[in-house]
Amino acid sequence: SETNFPTGAGIASSASAFAALSLATAAALEVKLTERELSSLARLGSGSASRSVPGGFVEWYAGDTHETSYAESIAPVEHWALTDVVAIISKAHKATGSTEGHAIAGTSPLQTARIASAPARLDRCRKAILERDFDAFADVVELDSNVMHSVMMTGNPALFYWMPTTLALMEAVRELRKHCRRVHFERLLPSWYRELFVELGSGQRPAYIKEMIAALSKFGRDWGAVRAGARLVRNLACEELLVIGDLGDRGPRMDRVCETLMRQPKCNLLWGNHDMLWLGAHLGHEPSMLTMLRFSARYRQAAQLEEGYGILTTPLEKLVRDVYHDDPATKFIAKGTGLRDPLMVARMQKAIAIMQFKAEGRMLENHPEWNLAHRRLLHKIKFENGKAISVEIDGPNGPVSHPMLDQHLPTIDPKDPYAYSREEQECVDRLRESCTRSMKLREHMQWMVRHGGMWTRRNEVLFFHACVPVDKQGEPLSLKVDGKNVSGRELMDALNSVVRRAMRKRWFGLDQDADWIWYMWGGPISPLFGKDKIATFESHFIADKDAQKEHKNPYFELMHDANFVKKIGRLFGCGDDVLIVNGHVPVKVEKGEQPLKKGGNAITIDGAFSEAYGDRGYTLVLKPDKIELAEHSPFEGVDATIAHGADILPKIATIRTYAKSRTIADTNEGDAVRRRIADLESLVRAYQEGAVREGD
Repeated sequence: SETNFPTGAGIASSASAFAALSLATAAALEVKLTERELSSLARLGSGSASRSVPGGFVEWYAGDTHETSYAESIAPVEHWALTDVVAIISKAHKATGSTEGHAIAGTSPLQTARIASAPARLDRCRKAILERDFDAFADVVELDSNVMHSVMMTGNPALFYWMPTTLALMEAVRELRKHCRRVHFERLLPSWYRELFVELGSGQRPAYIKEMIAALSKFGRDWGAVRAGARLVRNLACEELLVIGDLGDRGPRMDRVCETLMRQPKCNLLWGNHDMLWLGAHLGHEPSMLTMLRFSARYRQAAQLEEGYGILTTPLEKLVRDVYHDDPATKFIAKGTGLRDPLMVARMQKAIAIMQFKAEGRMLENHPEWNLAHRRLLHKIKFENGKAISVEIDGPNGPVSHPMLDQHLPTIDPKDPYAYSREEQECVDRLRESCTRSMKLREHMQWMVRHGGMWTRRNEVLFFHACVPVDKQGEPLSLKVDGKNVSGRELMDALNSVVRRAMRKRWFGLDQDADWIWYMWGGPISPLFGKDKIATFESHFIADKDAQKEHKNPYFELMHDANFVKKIGRLFGCGDDVLIVNGHVPVKVEKGEQPLKKGGNAITIDGAFSEAYGDRGYTLVLKPDKIELAEHSPFEGVDATIAHGADILPKIATIRTYAKSRTIADTNEGDAVRRRIADLESLVRAYQEGAVREGD
């Protein structure tokens, strides 16, 4: 027997030797054995040798006796022109031989499952060979290898037959399968460990790699390399991360959310209505700023203001001490826990709310085109002996007078209810200065505007944060923006321009563009909101539950109608195969709601890890051959994660499949590449024909 690769290296080099020895022994003894008997005899020397006796593609039957454990051909060698390529990583003998390895395998908790699942893998392998299905064959062969190595790594003692270079080679092969361009791979390499990963990718200098790892370990940097490797794998697996708005809602640290997203190699987002509040705060727009601060107080998220953005809240504390020091503020008790006294936080929230209503009231008076005069409520409060007795609010059948639950409104002057008191003005001025001078907030808002927008498409999938505002018949509602009535896509495009204009003009002062930022937060025809009102005043000051209701736009009910969804898709240039994806509205799983709508072509993926909504969320995954929805479970804690993998493996549902896997050429990106190629070809022709000179 001869071999041209190392023996004892872990690729069954003993198989041919024992098969040859069995045949030679039988010939020497002049014993005539059948192929089946020779196979059984060779097996006594090496199990793999039983497969080396027959020709072609061979199956080894386990059997339960010596005679019934043999191998035979299931297809001749000419059945399928397959070629094995063996990469020689090392010529050294493996430290632990196969016989000892088999004994150790029995100590692994995974061995029982490996044995139980072996017949199924064998059936898949046999079927793939007979049908010459290379993809299926490659998958099951790799699976069987990975299962075997998993058993060895979990045995006692653990065996690691894979060498670092082997692992690097496997990863390189996987990336080649994905047709990942080298320039793309190198662009994702972490700068601190770039040379290490380049060497691992090439696999040409294993000794050098070991020395680098040893040096990293010496200075405590080896686990940093492991984490960097994990991020690299993640980034290679994800071409783009698209976030559908509300980076800062009720969560504890919007600053950390932004910093995490900004570190990703390719992250884009769609603006949410809560994002508009933070943008307005950065611009110093008082209605937006005060609403943002009220949310932070309501959910006791002062850390993101003070630690994250350096926005001082001491002016609010001073206002409370000066004006609200004896106020019970029972309707403003905050949610959650924190370091501040709960009563202080409740008073702070009330103080902010009153200033918010004043700032909004003055703004709404300047925008009659919004038709929101009925939301100016402070001048409709009736005072007696300095106490707020009742308030008149428009209802379905006309104005209704409601008793005030909280009668202590010390800063409202009935003669000029929308004017700040002296103490409030001082507080607002200091808060505005703190927000506009926060360099971290400026950096995050610039990134958000630069990488964000109102809507986007990825092939047939249409994304936006909340809705396309429509009437009950499903017709898009119009709104006058920049002097023009616009609806649907035109409305989103117009508001997109407003946001970018407002951001550019921040150095020159505020104008009506900043007011539109607030309207996008809570206006009834805002594509980022989708309700008839924000009932903050009603929720805190009156008891009528009907008056507190915020009615959703008809869009959210019509989403279940497949034809309506197609109609909306056509507004944005999509075909009838459109899939609309929005966030904004929490998916209330506990009430039987599902993210996929009844028509099958619209989906809601909101509720991502918000404590206020149950700390659960969804991720939509666009793959070449399918679209999947991953449902993430609430995080149960580190112990639950270690014990049973909680919050590690999401539930996966397939939303849509394609007849064949799509390539870049089949996507919008492919269209863009073709346009760039055409432009370059036109430029080349222009040079060749002299229309453009090199010096131009």
